Amino acid sequence: MKKLFAFLIVVSAFIVSFAKDAIPAAPDPPRLVNDFAGVFSSEQKAVMEKRLVDFNDSTSNVVCVVVVSDLGDYSASEFAFEVGNRWGVQNKKDNNGIVILIKVRNETAGDVFIATGYALEGVLPDAYVKKITSEVMVPYLKDGKYYEAVSAALDQILPVVSGEISVPRGAGGNGDEKEFTFVFSLIVIVVIVGLLGKFSYSRSKRRNAIIAKAVREHRYEGDDKEQLFLQVKKLGMGRTQFEAKLKDEILKQLIEPALEDGVVTDEERRAIFQQAVAMGYSHTSVEKKLKQMINEEAKKIIDEELELHNGRINDENIKRKLLALGFSVMAITLLLNQRKSEYRSRHGYGGAVGGFGGGFGHGHGGSSGGFGGFGSTGGFGGGGAGSKF
Repeated sequence: MKKLFAFLIVVSAFIVSFAKDAIPAAPDPPRLVNDFAGVFSSEQKAVMEKRLVDFNDSTSNVVCVVVVSDLGDYSASEFAFEVGNRWGVQNKKDNNGIVILIKVRNETAGDVFIATGYALEGVLPDAYVKKITSEVMVPYLKDGKYYEAVSAALDQILPVVSGEISVPRGAGGNGDEKEFTFVFSLIVIVVIVGLLGKFSYSRSKRRNAIIAKAVREHRYEGDDKEQLFLQVKKLGMGRTQFEAKLKDEILKQLIEPALEDGVVTDEERRAIFQQAVAMGYSHTSVEKKLKQMINEEAKKIIDEELELHNGRINDENIKRKLLALGFSVMAITLLLNQRKSEYRSRHGYGGAVGGFGGGFGHGHGGSSGGFGGFGSTGGFGGGGAGSKF
């Protein structure tokens, strides 16, 4: 009973943190094609699902397709690896999963990232995966042909990894353990669905996107401003919150061009301050926002390099890039150590929630020939690469 109580405490803590970010809950029943953005037709999903289920049945390798409208605060690589870890995209024995993630192009640029498990990293090196995303998928994605992009990628991937790890689906596992995990997984899923409904960030994301678009189009003064407020008011935003968000977004878009080339010159800083002060911003608020955005850009630079090179990066090269943004050597060292530590944590094995994904286990496929289920969570990782479109 004590073990059960401890288990529920861990799961509860996990649920609260899980409900507050953009990573979707693992599908129940398990499926390999997960279109959260609604870009595939029912027929397309069925055809692709059958293709991936048949591939899983014959090789035990797990290829999971995830399409979303928003990455939240994650980069595409972080999102893909997090899905792999939380869902347990692998069989129960080998780290032989692949996550093909697409973030559709909407108010922000589109992103595609293919994350590979350690067992498949050798046959799908990062350079080859990068070629698939940039040369095979992006041309289709730019035209909004999401299904064709994934199908073309699968044409390249499946023959390469076929037979690399080949284990009978039903091998291993204790029946009582499966039943215990399955029951608690169902409980967790029910609670997650409720919490996700309660703590949904969709309204907030929509409000922010509407304001950002209005600022880009210079529709935020006079009557335009009032119309803009009425739009976001319908989504639950009050006047005070609206004024603060609008002011922050204007300042953000004023600073963004200076960060595009990765070098913030003294001349650019002076220009930003002159324009912002003329618009009524204080020196302190401008400096604070500039530091925040530079820090976010630095994290993005480090994280992209870590993901691209599997955690093995050239510190001196990174330091040169961050010095150009205006970082001090001491600040760079601290930030580098922090991001490396978080990278190792993301790609580490096990963890308090290990085994959650395995609860879906084998048996859901049944006589219908559906997907049997993901493996244990935690430990997903290896290589990967992506592209924007």
